[in-house]
Amino acid sequence: MRKLFTVLAVVALVATLSPAAFATNGQQLIGIGPTSRSMGGVGIAAPQDAISAVFSNPAGMCFGPYCPSSQFDFAGTLFMPEPKAEVTASGQTYKANSRDNNYAIPAIGFSVPIGEAESRWRFGLSAYGISGLGVDYRDTAIDRPNTFGPGASLASGTYTNLQLMKFAPTIAYQALPSLSVGTSFQINYSTLDLGDGTVAAYSYGVKLGTIYKPIDQLSLGLV
Repeated sequence: MRKLFTVLAVVALVATLSPAAFATNGQQLIGIGPTSRSMGGVGIAAPQDAISAVFSNPAGMCFGPYCPSSQFDFAGTLFMPEPKAEVTASGQTYKANSRDNNYAIPAIGFSVPIGEAESRWRFGLSAYGISGLGVDYRDTAIDRPNTFGPGASLASGTYTNLQLMKFAPTIAYQALPSLSVGTSFQINYSTLDLGDGTVAAYSYGVKLGTIYKPIDQLSLGLV
């Protein structure tokens, strides 16, 4: 009991002294849905729902907590950054806060066995937002096209909006009780608006993945 108390005290002390890490993966989400993000985006080896399994590692559909049954998930995230700008031009400094700082990020997905409930094959499908950001400095202190001529640092670029969505049909196979493999065909849809109208584009890709669990307490993922 004394050893257990000592271990818990050390863990509590380390947690208290550890600084907070306010970090992100650029504009990319570290995980899809609040469950995956709360775990630091470890869905590659330990997916917790159908959405994070398809997003992180297609082989994860064979090891989710919902297996061998079916699961349908819906998640939503409200991303609220606080972009600010400070620009110095002609000896003067101008500051402004972006007016575009609320972004809704939806996610939906399901995972089902193919054939019988105990089948080794699983099929999944997910659609979700994976990235995006923007700013809106129009009609603020740094939006001065009449003060500065065309091409000046404050004359343009006061509005941007980038959004990326992914649609991913996925299939997975449990080769062994401790090993699964999977693949997903990924369809990406992106839009970009720099204040002169929106342009859109599609891209396609394939993700391959595997998960190996030598013991119940250890899960290894590779994509």
